Amino acid sequence: MLRTFIIVLLLTTFSTFKASCIAGVSGSGNDESLVTSPIACVFLELSGSAASFGSINVEARVLRFDKHSLVHSLRVSAGIGVAEPGNGYLPLLAKGLLFDSNHHLEFGLGGNVLYRRVITAPGSPYKSFSDAPVNPILLLGYRYEERDGGFLFRACYTPMYDVGYEQWSYLIGVSIGYAF
Repeated sequence: MLRTFIIVLLLTTFSTFKASCIAGVSGSGNDESLVTSPIACVFLELSGSAASFGSINVEARVLRFDKHSLVHSLRVSAGIGVAEPGNGYLPLLAKGLLFDSNHHLEFGLGGNVLYRRVITAPGSPYKSFSDAPVNPILLLGYRYEERDGGFLFRACYTPMYDVGYEQWSYLIGVSIGYAF
């Protein structure tokens, strides 16, 4: 069900690209027709994509699209889990934002790269993930980000597939940060 939803979302999103959108992205020099969007942001995330209690993340805009397109921008992000009692992960994601406003639907996919393995004690209340070097993650959520930068808020659903245990972990993350 989730896989079907993501495929439909991606097909719908990319079918809305217009020739003017692609021309604007390719460097035609017509910046007035492109969305206004911050170049980068830094945010702290509680739970979420790093599969930890907290993470510090940076994100950069790769492409921005025509103001009349459903797709707002494409971005890449990287982070580091900083408050986990168990394994340490580096979440690496490719993301898309929909809608030209301060309110966006955010979607993405990527992987959690294991950088620190910690064995939790038996009976520990903390969930232990396998020692798989990379676990795929998905992202779907709400994002508030002002067009000219400033305050950033995110609330995202980020399921992660644990390759070692062959099971899904369903995570929810909340973030605050600053876009510039």
